[in-house]
Amino acid sequence: MILLWLAACDHECPEWRVDADGDGFGASGVVVHSCQPVEGRVTTKGDCDDADPAIHPGAAEVCNGIDDDCDPATDEDELAGVRVWRDRDGDGYGGLDPYAVRCPRGDDATVGGDCDDDLAATHPGAAEITCNDIDDDCDPETPDGRVYYRDADRDGFGDPNDSVVACQHPGPGWISDGTDCDDGDPSIRGFAEYWEDADGDGYGGGSSQVGCPPPDTVERGGDCDDEDPLVNPWRCEQCNGVDDDCNGLVDDGVTTTYWPDADGDGYGDDGAPTEACARPVGMIEVDGDCDDADASIHRGAAEVCDGVDQDCDAQVDEWLLVDFFADDDGDGHAAVGAPLLATACTRPPGGVTRRDDCDDADPERTAGAPERCDAIDHDCDGDPRLGAVDRWYVDRDGDGFGDSTTVVSSCSGGGLVARGGDADDLDPNVFPGAAEVCGGPLSDGDPRTDPCAPATCVWIVEGGQTAFYDVDTAQQLGTLPCELWTVGADGTAVTRLGTSLMAVDPTSGSCFGIAQVLAPSLPAPRTYCYDGYPYEPCGYFDRYPYWDDRGCYYPGYEEECCWTHFSELTTARLDANGGVWLGWRASWDAGGRHYHPSGALAGSWSGYVHALAFSPPDRVWTANGSRWSALDETLAGVGARVTAGSLEDALDGRMVAAAADWDHTAAFVDGRDGTVLAPFDPLDARDVLAVGLDDYLAVLPDGSVVRTDGDGSVAPFLPASPTGRDLLELSPCP
Repeated sequence: MILLWLAACDHECPEWRVDADGDGFGASGVVVHSCQPVEGRVTTKGDCDDADPAIHPGAAEVCNGIDDDCDPATDEDELAGVRVWRDRDGDGYGGLDPYAVRCPRGDDATVGGDCDDDLAATHPGAAEITCNDIDDDCDPETPDGRVYYRDADRDGFGDPNDSVVACQHPGPGWISDGTDCDDGDPSIRGFAEYWEDADGDGYGGGSSQVGCPPPDTVERGGDCDDEDPLVNPWRCEQCNGVDDDCNGLVDDGVTTTYWPDADGDGYGDDGAPTEACARPVGMIEVDGDCDDADASIHRGAAEVCDGVDQDCDAQVDEWLLVDFFADDDGDGHAAVGAPLLATACTRPPGGVTRRDDCDDADPERTAGAPERCDAIDHDCDGDPRLGAVDRWYVDRDGDGFGDSTTVVSSCSGGGLVARGGDADDLDPNVFPGAAEVCGGPLSDGDPRTDPCAPATCVWIVEGGQTAFYDVDTAQQLGTLPCELWTVGADGTAVTRLGTSLMAVDPTSGSCFGIAQVLAPSLPAPRTYCYDGYPYEPCGYFDRYPYWDDRGCYYPGYEEECCWTHFSELTTARLDANGGVWLGWRASWDAGGRHYHPSGALAGSWSGYVHALAFSPPDRVWTANGSRWSALDETLAGVGARVTAGSLEDALDGRMVAAAADWDHTAAFVDGRDGTVLAPFDPLDARDVLAVGLDDYLAVLPDGSVVRTDGDGSVAPFLPASPTGRDLLELSPCP
């Protein structure tokens, strides 16, 4: 009984069939009886393709040649068929009436309406060809001719309610445009997009409409504030906090960039720009400050060798660091291939910048040294005779010193002497170094060594003022609160006032001028313009400021290609006669003038000059930074290529050229032909002044002043000075 009960229970549970495509219908096959769900099986049956979920009992029959609903008796064409037309001309359109309802096949078309199924160019939607007597688009309402509209007011727009269809133009007064809103008024034309213009500025705001524009409307939109006539797309942006031109941006392109200047150095902090219409407090229009807490740091500041970028160019100590090499013999030249001694801003002991010495154990042998008449190659050119010349002088009175004007260049000095400087070569008691007699002749040739003469002072410019020191004791005897430019042998002091030279009284302690030495002293400023044509004076306005009809303001400006050149005084000296010599520079011109003591112009020349020197016989020398040359033209262009810091008179026909950079040394120069005679020690002299025969003051790079014989002997005169010093002249002490 129990077994029969179990069998009966099993037959009451549903049959579960495999549903492989997941469409909810199982296929025929092995069934499982279970009163609990069986994974992957369903209780519905009848799926005729259990691999396609779109095919199952009850599915919609479509025209695909497949039994979609698993009912072979279902007529596919009857359930899924559509109206079809025969398309004989293949233009995609069938005839006027459908001829079947079925699944399309063959040449069937699903769109009808072709009024001529034998002509492929004729069908619904085809372009109507004017005046061909064919209904090309199968629409009898489409006129076969052109439509013309009457233009009674002759404004180019026709009346849409008065038209004709014709294959030929009807004649005057008819046009193809039919959009005139009032054919009796030529000022009223066709349909257009228009806007309401509430502020009357010619631009409408809000949304537009299309049709015949009513009065007080405009055909231009885009007004972002139709209550303000000064705001519309035609206006120019003004710096006022308003979007004047309606481009969605406020004050675009019209603000000014300002930078904060916390340290007051005239340069703003690069990292904090601000755009504004007016300059905010504490801000300026110039940037270029990379440290706005230090007024000494900004763009264009002087670089100082301290590991700080003073000029804000992202480089530290540029142009100040110099490679130095060991100079074993002290002649200012290191041996070829000498190792690097140091890279520094100041010269270390024994350091030089040039490596061209062929014998670094002999100070008389180096590149550029004077070649002598012996078997030694002094100038390191490989030939001990090439360029070898000794200088000799005629000694008429037999005192061992010759007249400096009688120089003889030769390797043989028979009957001659090697030293010049004799002030009177017919008197054997007068020669350099001779004992002076109070009130007697100038025995040594130097008027400054007369024992009966008043004390002699040297004038030195230092720190914006000029001081005078006793040349023998180095005691400062007085100062003037201005920079003197030259001092005469008689004690006349001259300073600059603008572009003029003024004489001052050094005993007064004041720089108040007592006389104008030169008036005018320099060429007047000149303004030039260049715009692709020859130079011409300018300064006129190319455009005057004005407002245009849009409300745009255009500032006036002067011709941008114009510039003005100002002459700059560079040097001035008084000669022994009291005449004034000066030089100036400008980018368009440079030159100098010589004024007679009376004030009359005695001569002029062209060319930049920054130093002057006088040498016998009555020759004036100039230095321009790279060369020196004589003004008398007989020796113009001679001289070694030396960057001269200054060019000063020496005695016995010599001059001294001081160095201006690390690559050049001070040197003795022959005052007759400009030849470099020998190096001058100390080698780093930036300014040199002869104060006696073989007795000089020299300014070193640290601003200190030493007394030297120019051949290695050095004694201190003044200590170092952070402001530097410039030596002027000797004169009787005030």
